[in-house]
Amino acid sequence: MFLLAQHDNARRQARLNRWAHIRRVGKLQYIVTRTAVWGGTGIVGDVLINLAMGRGFRWFGILVFALAAPIAALLSWWGRETDYVATRLDERTKVRPER
Repeated sequence: MFLLAQHDNARRQARLNRWAHIRRVGKLQYIVTRTAVWGGTGIVGDVLINLAMGRGFRWFGILVFALAAPIAALLSWWGRETDYVATRLDERTKVRPER
């Protein structure tokens, strides 16, 4: 049980360190790259599926992914940032055991 708790703490600390690095790089870069990856993947997938199904090229799918990707990226940043700040706040407010 003790080893499991240590492993969970190590994973949590690694996740926090990765997010701290992403925060240092910047919010704009995170939003732009996530928008490009999610939007680009969605658009390419939608176009390929429509062409494979014989429906032809549709602008609506491109518009949906182009508008939804930045919103999803912002929500992703917000969620990860909320977890990060809450965890850091918990670490600061923990009472250290007396020796």
